[in-house]
Amino acid sequence: MKNLLKLIIVALVAIVFATSCSEQSKKNKEARECARQVVEMVLAVDTVQPVDSFALERAILMAKAVESEYVLSGDKEAAEAFREAFEEALSERKPDLAAQLFGTK
Repeated sequence: MKNLLKLIIVALVAIVFATSCSEQSKKNKEARECARQVVEMVLAVDTVQPVDSFALERAILMAKAVESEYVLSGDKEAAEAFREAFEEALSERKPDLAAQLFGTK
């Protein structure tokens, strides 16, 4: 029950962060910071034991949704900055998960 509560809280926080990130200015610095926040959300889900693969997949899809918001708003440069920062931060913090997601080692 505690793990379920943690997952629900993490999911709610993730939604709030993803929404606020998509509304931020389109500057690359802010996109990179947003990506780091999204990585923290993904890692929060990934550290709950046992790992809820559905919640983890949802957190990762939310990261992709944030990147898509930048693309849809016409700021491809910020979208690229977000994607690069997301991959970089996740690779630093959780290389095994990054390798699965991005095909890196």
